Amino acid sequence: MPRLWGSMTTRKKNLSQLKLPVPDATVELDQVISSAFAQDLIHPTKSRPGIADELSALLGRTITAHQLDNWAAPSHPSHRPPLDVCVALLKVTGQMDTLKQALRSVGALPIAGKDIKYLALAKKQRQLRNLEREIQDLETQLK
Repeated sequence: MPRLWGSMTTRKKNLSQLKLPVPDATVELDQVISSAFAQDLIHPTKSRPGIADELSALLGRTITAHQLDNWAAPSHPSHRPPLDVCVALLKVTGQMDTLKQALRSVGALPIAGKDIKYLALAKKQRQLRNLEREIQDLETQLK
């Protein structure tokens, strides 16, 4: 039977030269962010021009409704909203879908409001359970 790959050295050389197509993860992330940004722009009492005006005031530079539309359009993958705009949008609309989706892409989640207190409570409860186990272990050792 003929050898398909040759010697071990040849195989390593061939594998090191192998170029596999890498999917463009940024395209998917761009679509996720633009979709989330569009959701963040939906507000029951504020129009996009009104949101743009509030963002402009917060950021100290002009943000237009047209820019918001471009950042929210999935057909414009190269138009990403700047991070300061995403943070300011959270302040203006109270929506955090854009930040949630961006953080989820790296395995993280934003925590806000009461969730911070719930997380702190859960951490303290876990510490208490660990201390109770340690106390039980020590009491068992003393018997």
